[in-house]
Amino acid sequence: MISLALLTLVSAPDGVFYLHTGAAELEETAAEDRRPSFYLPENGSRYTAYMDAASVSLEDAVRLVNADADLEFYKNVTEIDDPGDLLVLTTKNRRLPRDYVPDNLRAVCGTNVLMREEAADALERMNGAMKDEGLSVVPVSGYRSYYTQRQLFDTRIREYGSAGAAERDTARAGHSEHQTGLAVDILHKIVRPLGAANFQRTEHYKWLTDHAHEYGFILRYPSQYTHVTGYAYEPWHWRYVGADAATAMKDGGYDVYEKYWGEFAAPAIARAEREESTDGVTDKRSGELRTLMGGK
Repeated sequence: MISLALLTLVSAPDGVFYLHTGAAELEETAAEDRRPSFYLPENGSRYTAYMDAASVSLEDAVRLVNADADLEFYKNVTEIDDPGDLLVLTTKNRRLPRDYVPDNLRAVCGTNVLMREEAADALERMNGAMKDEGLSVVPVSGYRSYYTQRQLFDTRIREYGSAGAAERDTARAGHSEHQTGLAVDILHKIVRPLGAANFQRTEHYKWLTDHAHEYGFILRYPSQYTHVTGYAYEPWHWRYVGADAATAMKDGGYDVYEKYWGEFAAPAIARAEREESTDGVTDKRSGELRTLMGGK
């Protein structure tokens, strides 16, 4: 729709007046009309740059930039201020507080692996459904503290020879999903290193790709998005986001979590922050995110 404010009267040689709209104004208005609802004006220049650099659609550029996927890893880090939110996004550019420990951790599937209670319950239900079909998985790694993750990362540096090499498959302390208690590494059998299991070639993995969303789990680091996540493909790493959000991702074709989070969570957070700065209202992030993204 063209704003009347952009229309001007122009006199033609025959003395008749015509409505005229400037080309620049028309182009700007058309561009605004094409913007998706989750467009954040403050990110406008970043959207344009990312579209050109990554050759993606405007919608995907907005989603991914909203999740800071356009930024150089570990150079523009945001401290996560609601680490307990079920839908928290933890990446190389979004860091958990070093003292964050989930308050409802428990052992899962008869192992020493710890997860948040709701995630552990869901994993056990999912494993039970797999067993009904002659399959099952073993949790290999779940919750890790900030300090355990730091030790692991330091070990990887010694093994691989550099921090850059280690970062391909290991998060720095504070940047690991495992610290949230919502992520789990699962295999059909315990194998070290995990990649040696070739889990992606198993019937167990096929079952998960078809059904994991029903229990609230998503594949967090898919093979086609290593440039977005910064991690190598990990078919064993599954993240609990709740059945509603996981099903919405599956049905909506969101093939990496950053896209889903960037469409729903980032605008909610930005709106809450604006309300806080202008009205001084209480922080509403958690409830708003759960409402918009289908979590509980």
